[in-house]
Amino acid sequence: MIISALLELGRDRLQAAGIEAAGLERRLLLAAVLGLETSTLLMHEDEYVSPGNRALFEDWLERRVQSEPLQHIIGQTEFYGLSLHSDKRALIPRPDTECLVDMALETIAEDADIRLADLGTGSGCILLALLSRLPQATGLGLDKSSAALDLARENAARHSLSGRIDFICQDW
Repeated sequence: MIISALLELGRDRLQAAGIEAAGLERRLLLAAVLGLETSTLLMHEDEYVSPGNRALFEDWLERRVQSEPLQHIIGQTEFYGLSLHSDKRALIPRPDTECLVDMALETIAEDADIRLADLGTGSGCILLALLSRLPQATGLGLDKSSAALDLARENAARHSLSGRIDFICQDW
């Protein structure tokens, strides 16, 4: 089966499930399966997809039809310009939470030598976004879920911020 046919299949299945952004989500899923950018997917629409990639795409479609979040299926999400791992260990970072990062950065000097605390850190998105913009700052990520802290550690390592963050498993 070629890419354009899989895109049609994906749209049909997601629309039938009542997913409003079926057109976008099918492209995001297929691009992730194929390791392509969504912007280049259509340039390859006549290329054949291997049986293994087709099966993976269909599996991901079914998971999405069953209401699993797109970010958990793909395994990543974007927050404040950072690509973060995303799965069931923590909530998906919300785009509107980026306003919190904006407000903090408006009040903290870029060269400030401060220690930040992120209570209920989850994926670590807020703390990581701040530390990525404040090179002298360090941070503490606290969460009662050790699984969420593992995810936050992975995200910190992904952005070379592990050495500036301490993580503590505790209910604040």
